[in-house]
Order: sequence, then C-alpha cells, then structure tokens
Amino acid sequence: MQLKRNTFFLVVSILMISFLVGCGSGEKEDAPKSDDSATTDEELKNEDQDDANQADKNSDKAHETDRKGNTIEITATEMKFEPSQITLKKGQEYEFVMTNDGQVFHDFVEDEMEIKMTFMSDMPDHPDQTSMLDRLLGTKKAFAHSDEKHKKTLHMNAKPGQTVSIKFIPKETGEFEFYCSVPGHKEAGMKGTIIVEE
Repeated sequence: MQLKRNTFFLVVSILMISFLVGCGSGEKEDAPKSDDSATTDEELKNEDQDDANQADKNSDKAHETDRKGNTIEITATEMKFEPSQITLKKGQEYEFVMTNDGQVFHDFVEDEMEIKMTFMSDMPDHPDQTSMLDRLLGTKKAFAHSDEKHKKTLHMNAKPGQTVSIKFIPKETGEFEFYCSVPGHKEAGMKGTIIVEE
C-alpha cells in the first residue's frame, strides 16, 4: 500500500513539475530585452505608428512583388489575409508562403479546388487538436495536409510570428474561397478568393 502511495505522489510530482516548466518557458524570442522595464505611452504610440507604417509598406510591396516566380506571399493578421485575392494558372506549381503577423493563431483553408500537393513545411498543432497532455509534455506535431483521397484541401497554419509554406498544382479552373477556420475568424471577414485561370 505504501509503495502505491509513493508511486502516485511521484507521478503527480513529475506532472506538476512538467506543467510548471512548460508554463515558465513562455518568454517571447523576439521580445527586446532591456534593463528599463518601464515603457511610456509615447513609446508605445510610436511603436504602433511604426508598425502601421511598416504594414502599409508591406501591403504595397506584397501587391507589387507577391509573385517571385510562382511564390505567393500571404500575410495573416487579425481578421484578414493580404492579399485577399490570388490569381493562378491551372497546371502550374505554386508555393504559398504564409506569415502570421497577428497576435493569435491563424490558419489558411481552401477545401474545394482540386489540387496535387507537392510540399508541406512543418506546422504547429491546431489549438483545438492538441490534447492537454500534449501541451503539458510539450509534444509537437506537424499539422498540414492535403486530403489524398479527394485532393481538395489546402491547409496551413501558423502561430503568431511564424512562417509556413506549401507547394501545389491547381488541377481545375474556377473561383475558390479560402478562409481562416479558427472559430469566429471567417465570420469576422478573414477570407479571400483564389481564381484559377486556364
């Protein structure tokens, strides 16, 4: 009886330590490190203005150069994609490179167009497909797929600040909606259109 009790406490202790270690390592990698922890409202306003100016420049640049060869750069932010309309040619290989410049998890889903998937980068778990035990133990899985049976699903997802990519060949022409499947995001306007021409 004593052995079972000791084993139980050992297992509970290990789980608690794993949980605390996981919670304690949440420091952002790209956060500036400074001895001066006080930030004035003026500094925050200046940073917000700089971010807005950079976003405008990036948006203009994306429209001018979002096609480097057949690479389409897509930016996901809170409740929108840039660009929101993408034109492709049937039968050509394209690479979609999505950067999540938002503050929350976003994904990109298009589930009607017939495609041939040729490459998928490693991607984080979709939050609603990660178990509590996976989060406690820090288990990481790749989550990107093309439904091989139907070949009608493009799906990539990224945490804030992360960039992911997929390569595929559109096999049919038409207009196809893409969207963020995180609950509430599509309804808030986070969607767009892929046009595939002959």
